[in-house]
Amino acid sequence: MDTVDRVCRYPGVRDPMAADLALESEFREVAVIGCGVAGLTTARQLQRRGFSVTIYALSVPPDTTSNMSLAAWTPTSGLVDRGLRTSAWDLKAKAGSEDCLQTTSASYRAGIRNFMD
Repeated sequence: MDTVDRVCRYPGVRDPMAADLALESEFREVAVIGCGVAGLTTARQLQRRGFSVTIYALSVPPDTTSNMSLAAWTPTSGLVDRGLRTSAWDLKAKAGSEDCLQTTSASYRAGIRNFMD
């Protein structure tokens, strides 16, 4: 049994979620900072695995900046230091954006399904 099968609740999954990896810890109390898309998703995934979760945030939905958006690193997100960007990084970012657009477009044409927990 490899590490992924041992850690992940879903045997055979190549990339387990961080919440699955957290199961190796003896601790079951978690603090999540922020309650936008990333924070709420993290909190819910940990809860589903038996963790007690406390969320710390300046504001709560719908008054957050990302409760209906995406937490991502992009060239314009402010998380990437412009002085460290390279032309190779820009090309990869553009290719990733194009892949994302194609996938999103294909999903839209197939019919949108809202995630319900």
